[in-house]
Amino acid sequence: MIGEHVDYIETFSVASAIDLYNDIILIKTAGDSISLYSDRFGLSPDIPYRSIYSKKGGIIDFQKFWYGYFISIFKVLKEDGITIDCGLEVKIVSNLPDGAGLSSSASIELGFLYGLNELFNLKLSDLKMTQIAKLAENKYMNSPCGILDQYTIMFGRKNSLLFLDYQSLRHRYIKIPGDLQFYIIDSKIKHSIAQTPGGKENGYVKRIEQKNRLEQLLKQRYKLTLRAAVMNCINSDFTIDLQKYDIDDPTLTKRFRHFTSETARVLMFVSYLEQGDINEAFALLFESFKSLSVDYEVSIPEIDKIVDKFSALPQVIGCRMIGGGFGGSILIVSPASTGDVDLFNSYLDKLNSTMGLSAILYSLKTADGVHLI
Repeated sequence: MIGEHVDYIETFSVASAIDLYNDIILIKTAGDSISLYSDRFGLSPDIPYRSIYSKKGGIIDFQKFWYGYFISIFKVLKEDGITIDCGLEVKIVSNLPDGAGLSSSASIELGFLYGLNELFNLKLSDLKMTQIAKLAENKYMNSPCGILDQYTIMFGRKNSLLFLDYQSLRHRYIKIPGDLQFYIIDSKIKHSIAQTPGGKENGYVKRIEQKNRLEQLLKQRYKLTLRAAVMNCINSDFTIDLQKYDIDDPTLTKRFRHFTSETARVLMFVSYLEQGDINEAFALLFESFKSLSVDYEVSIPEIDKIVDKFSALPQVIGCRMIGGGFGGSILIVSPASTGDVDLFNSYLDKLNSTMGLSAILYSLKTADGVHLI
């Protein structure tokens, strides 16, 4: 909802699980291999466990394939002393858009791990599974993501927003007013946060490198973590003071301004919601998007234009890009009494025509996180 690109500096976000999903079916079989079928990507090859656990295997063996997300879970479990070698058939049925920045990879990893935990009585806690799923994506799928997606998918609750403190990995729930309606526009401009094969960096990887440089600078000059420096710049009224630290690098200054202003917006958002000021709370999404586009520079012209056009509609009380950026999806919030899916679809059709896009609008509800069905 708000708090984008601050999970890896360990401040705060507000998020929710949604009612798009991956259904994952696990069946024990004879043998010593796993086979997977996706309604979207088809059938995987039969994968022997010896090839999964072999030290000679590496990222190149599976990272470029869709089923690599499942194999990565086995590898992290092995590091924790858990080896599964029972034959498995796995079937995945999904209505979650791929590459839309809607946490499809985290949903697959966590849903699969949740099923393994139940099927083999692994006795992993919810938080432990969340951490395993994140590590699997970081280490074996070469994606330097934070823990926001995995945590929200694990702990999301229907009709509630989740206010998460990344430092303590604790959360509390905020009830959503019943008269709000949420929409997602999948721009169909594919979003990816993984490093590309051959070592070529994408924008997300570059932002992580910049964060690391900023962190090192603050540590050397001020003996502070990035989180501590950000929190020091936020006043009690949620205004920010960026003059406390000399960063002397224009790009890193912009990144620091986003980290600080976005963290302040999260705290302000929670305060407004708890006071019942819905319009002021969701108006912060407009400011969040401006920061993501101008200071963090993770938007693209097509996303900028769609957000600008929908933000101007009187029915819209909040709008911003979501996900890591560089494509993906856009969140729209409107009162249920004035939001009109036909109106929004008509408006999007015109934008698609003028911009040469094939974006799709989804009407969404908040939902419970991962669970058995």
